[in-house]
Amino acid sequence: MIVLALSIAASTAIFAFVDAALVRPLPYREPSRLVALFETLPIGARYHISYGDYLEWKQANHAFGSLDIYRPDEYLLKTASDFETVAAAQVTDGFFRTLGVAPFIGRDFAPGEDLPGARRTVILSYETWQNRYAANPSVVGETVVLDGVPFVIIGVLPRSFHFAPAAKAGFWKTIDPELMRAPRTGHPFYGVARLKPGISVAAAYADLAPIARQIAAAFP
Repeated sequence: MIVLALSIAASTAIFAFVDAALVRPLPYREPSRLVALFETLPIGARYHISYGDYLEWKQANHAFGSLDIYRPDEYLLKTASDFETVAAAQVTDGFFRTLGVAPFIGRDFAPGEDLPGARRTVILSYETWQNRYAANPSVVGETVVLDGVPFVIIGVLPRSFHFAPAAKAGFWKTIDPELMRAPRTGHPFYGVARLKPGISVAAAYADLAPIARQIAAAFP
């Protein structure tokens, strides 16, 4: 595995690129165009991203066809008789489209489905669909309660899907609204982006660097 990490001054962006030809083939569309985004802060390099910084990167960059964030998490799942802690992940609505992955049953998150006020929806991992729902294709449309909040199941991920940072996640849900309102000092997310055709990692870095410097100056 080859990892290329580029960083500039504090509170800016870091890119990491994994050469997919040297690892197990990834179940994504054109994986060589995917980059991971981090921030580097005084307390550590490759640090998490704030929601506000993500919005600025997404709106101001010219290098990415798409840019999304995610967060591995745990929730209390309401079962028929009790509650159970389960591994999950929070994602923005375009996360799976950025990776180039589509559910094999049901549908993906729709644009805007991760915003406050939208219907709360969740996508199941293949393993969760098999182990908890007996591989029942009619599970789409059912409701699952996570941390006391009802979510509508809209899809099931393909068996081949694997995302190492959240490998154990059985429930892929939209982002909690309260995390969107967190101050810039909160950095609860990781970023993933897809390079536009013809854009190199170095060119993407050069594009994002001035945006990151502006953020660092505005929020020292």
